Amino acid sequence: MPAFNRTYRQKIIDEYLNDTGRNHFVPAEFLDWLKPQEDHRAHAIFFGKDDAEAAHQYRLMLARQFVAGLRITVNVSETVAVKVPAFISPVSERSTGGGYISVDMTERDTTDELLRQAADDLRRWIKRYAGVCEIAKVDFAAVEAVMGAIEVVANDEEEAA
Repeated sequence: MPAFNRTYRQKIIDEYLNDTGRNHFVPAEFLDWLKPQEDHRAHAIFFGKDDAEAAHQYRLMLARQFVAGLRITVNVSETVAVKVPAFISPVSERSTGGGYISVDMTERDTTDELLRQAADDLRRWIKRYAGVCEIAKVDFAAVEAVMGAIEVVANDEEEAA
């Protein structure tokens, strides 16, 4: 969906909600609304593949979900053990098909990638929830501080390499 930025997708969803009189987005109903509109600008995203290709894409999504969330335990010291992802998908390789690599915490590239992804996830979390935190008067400065600390460590490790 690279051609459909957030603003454009929001317009499409708003159009669906206005046309149907709904006040919330129901994915199955959205597809039912969109399917007969073959000239709609978003039609090809959902209906532009034949069933075999759509099934293949669905199975790829299932395979990604299958590996997601797996963890390994890493002994930091004799008394401290932490859990880290068992596999990661390096961001830099995703545009060329990517894949998942086994995590080896003794490899600097792996730790750098995990730190980059941790900071990116926190940045996305802040962007998504900053508004509601401000409305509820919840101070999320600690999350920002953690993100900053992760970025400093990641930058230090990259410079040392």
